[in-house]
Amino acid sequence: MDWPAVRPIPREMRAAVLREFGPPEVLRVESVPTPRPGKNEVLVQVAAVSVGRLLDVVARAGRHPWARFTFPHVLGAEHAGLVAATGAGVTTVEVGDRVASFPLIVDEQEEMARAGFPELSPTAQLIGTHRPGADAEYVCVPEANVRVVPDGVTASEAAATLLGATVAMTQFERAGG
Repeated sequence: MDWPAVRPIPREMRAAVLREFGPPEVLRVESVPTPRPGKNEVLVQVAAVSVGRLLDVVARAGRHPWARFTFPHVLGAEHAGLVAATGAGVTTVEVGDRVASFPLIVDEQEEMARAGFPELSPTAQLIGTHRPGADAEYVCVPEANVRVVPDGVTASEAAATLLGATVAMTQFERAGG
């Protein structure tokens, strides 16, 4: 997939909205307000979203073991896109940059994060689970969660790689591989 051009930010956007658990047909494309980035946040114009078994399919069906949703909800954890806007304090990316977002949001000062186990932090949140996700035209994410995508990598490759590769490497390291 080619990367799109940055578009003007609309007041409303299209999103795949979940209002109840069930089969894929419960997802409805709706018009919702476009989010605005807060301090240290980036507004990503979504170019590609990876559909994951646990964070998307199982969650949509209502069988996720620990996710609790408030409806309406927008799924979509793993994504890539263009920086459409930045909030106050953002210094590492600028409008137009190609980025992929790591969906795990943690307080880096929390004890488990400092110990190298951020996924076990009691403050951990996931984009698309605890926060609105990327099954939409735009999504806001913390600046700390975006990585600039190198030339030659498509949006689809970036969306499919960032979380999967990180999880795989973490498991290899912890298993002693």
